[in-house]
Amino acid sequence: MYKRTSDTIASNDMAASEAKPVNVAKTAVPLEDPVVTEVTSMLQEWASLWKQLYVKHKVDLFYKVRHVMMELIDLRRQLLSGHLTQDQSRDVKRHITVRLDWGNE
Repeated sequence: MYKRTSDTIASNDMAASEAKPVNVAKTAVPLEDPVVTEVTSMLQEWASLWKQLYVKHKVDLFYKVRHVMMELIDLRRQLLSGHLTQDQSRDVKRHITVRLDWGNE
């Protein structure tokens, strides 16, 4: 019988000095759609820019960015809900792409 101790596997029959290190490979597999991941990342980046617009009193652009951010949050929520058909999901992803392109100009 083997017992896991940190990165070493030791047998009840083996002395502790005979325990051998084990290489455990870890692979990150994203569970979310890449579009959802990208929207999340962009919203995080835009949040700091949005705050700067507020501080600099750039009111018009502040409200435009706010509107697009709220729209992206809603579109992201729709994708994550899992209640969209494939056609609806494709349309939402296209809409997200258009909004992200607008923000990256």
